[in-house]
Amino acid sequence: MNQTPSPSKALAAMRDQLVLKRYSAATIRVYQSMLRGFLNYLSPLSINQATADHIRQYHIELISKRNISRSYQNQSINAIMFYFEQVLCRDRVVYQLERPKKVSKLPVVLHIDDISRILSVTANLKHRAILTTLYSGGFRVGELINLKLSDIDSKSMRIWIREGKGVKDRAVML
Repeated sequence: MNQTPSPSKALAAMRDQLVLKRYSAATIRVYQSMLRGFLNYLSPLSINQATADHIRQYHIELISKRNISRSYQNQSINAIMFYFEQVLCRDRVVYQLERPKKVSKLPVVLHIDDISRILSVTANLKHRAILTTLYSGGFRVGELINLKLSDIDSKSMRIWIREGKGVKDRAVML
């Protein structure tokens, strides 16, 4: 790679590495956006001139001026670290950054009466089957969309979710 890549070359190199590592299209889009923001902050410096202090100051500015979320901060750190570690092959220790504490929230769970009401007013059988499967199996919408008949194992009373979030398989009760 060129010693001082232009921002477009840096973004292209990161995209290529993300593709090779089979990151999702959504992650690629987010990481490129995050790196683009950092490159704009660094300008006129090259990405190769960036230090851990530049990264730290960038995130202090994002938090104090733009009031970014914890999730945004983590994504930004991940994208920048990915570029330095995976594209430039720099040492990980140099770029250790403080991560925000993760907020632990309980999910909103509908009461059984609310679910019954929703299902009772759903006239279309296919829609009712979709809603019942979503709720009873704890599916994400994308997981349900990718569900195949062969993923339903009626003998062991399981539904196999193939390559769900994080490209992980899991099983739920039928």
